[in-house]
Amino acid sequence: MRTRSLPGQILAAAVSLLIALVFITPFVWMLSAAFKKEAEIFASFYPLTLFTFVPKAPTFDNFIYIFSVVKFGRTIVNSLIVAVSVTASVLVVNSLAAFAFARLDFPLRNVILVALISTMFLPFEASMLPMFVVSKRLGLYNSYAAMIVPWIGQPFVIFLLRQFFLNIPKDLDDAAVIDGCSVLGVYRHVILANSQPALITAGLIQFLWSWDAFFWPLIIVADRNKQVIQVAIAGLMDPEYLKWGPMFAIVAVAALPALILFLSAQKYYVQGLIMTGMKS
Repeated sequence: MRTRSLPGQILAAAVSLLIALVFITPFVWMLSAAFKKEAEIFASFYPLTLFTFVPKAPTFDNFIYIFSVVKFGRTIVNSLIVAVSVTASVLVVNSLAAFAFARLDFPLRNVILVALISTMFLPFEASMLPMFVVSKRLGLYNSYAAMIVPWIGQPFVIFLLRQFFLNIPKDLDDAAVIDGCSVLGVYRHVILANSQPALITAGLIQFLWSWDAFFWPLIIVADRNKQVIQVAIAGLMDPEYLKWGPMFAIVAVAALPALILFLSAQKYYVQGLIMTGMKS
């Protein structure tokens, strides 16, 4: 294998550094502004200096305000309840469906799979009204269940896991059956045991989707004590006067769980994406 030349390495490193700066700089500025008073935020905004990204006099007043006055802690708990519940339910239900599509033979299997996958291209606005009507008639309106149950079935997760399951040799299934495993035993001891990267990847993607959910929780839940983090952030945007310090603090706190989860599962996430789709 030919090694890359020194100029090529320097160019690749420069491009990578530039891309990293483009994505990291706004986040660093947001985090810095969360520890500044509002006057300092605007005073250091332009021209760009070191104190644009490093507070001169760090303060925790913004964080104290959002947790003591705004009661932001409750919305974090709500978002965690919804995101964790949806993610766990999605992994259980959709991994079973993916197992069926990857390993079981039944009539019209491929037709059903194509029809299922095609629903991914349906805009949310087209299904929003039917989902709202059904949820309300089932008595789910203004409840945690309304933000969880409609999202348990995820065609993308089924497709992702199915593609990964196809990479697992079927000889392992036969060996498990010879050892006395049932179909569910094969699913548990063979498929799930060898699919950790795919499950973590699917779980991470689903958690981020649920954590960032805004429009559906906005219309299906009216009780402010049950609202999730993104809706709570939007509710603080006063058109007459926006408290920039607390707003930056809220956004920083909102980004922290997703950032920690992604960094801790990054190895499995990359591995899962690489291995998925190697076999069709």
